[in-house]
Amino acid sequence: MSKRQRNKRRRDMIRRRQLLKIAAAVFLLVAAVLMLPMCQSEGAKETQEDVIGVWISYGDFDTLGLYNQNENGFRKNADTFLDKAEEYGINTVYFHVRAFRDAVYKSEHFPMASYVWDRSENIDYDPLQVMTELTHEHGMELHAWMNPYRNSSFEENILDPASKKTRKEILLCVGEVIDNYDVDGI
Repeated sequence: MSKRQRNKRRRDMIRRRQLLKIAAAVFLLVAAVLMLPMCQSEGAKETQEDVIGVWISYGDFDTLGLYNQNENGFRKNADTFLDKAEEYGINTVYFHVRAFRDAVYKSEHFPMASYVWDRSENIDYDPLQVMTELTHEHGMELHAWMNPYRNSSFEENILDPASKKTRKEILLCVGEVIDNYDVDGI
């Protein structure tokens, strides 16, 4: 057998081994996926519910009447929206609480978001607290939606995910929400 034939045979063996490994991995993955329903307890199956969600983006605040409202106006408009969402079977609301380096909640570290409040006087209520209360009254979950890396404007670069300072800021804002609000998810 020539050197060329031995090399070809060796490459073929290596390819076969790689294909065998890939086939075994695919088999194990498919088996795991197929076995997953059998691994759930009966209690988990009974309480499991599909998530039917709606996202309230910072860009929707004005349209929904959540922008520059006093507390009564904010509550009324949010409640109207949630009534309609409830009619459509929505059970989860993803509420944009941090689109940039700001907050749609009373924060000790970040400014109030201008897309919910841009008046000269300070806002006298907490929009996230109101939304959390209202969604729970409607039997829905509220998840605080955050964009952790987006800077104050689209012209600026995004925050560096590898930076310790960035990670510290993200933990700070997530911690503020988790520690102060009865949200169901981040």
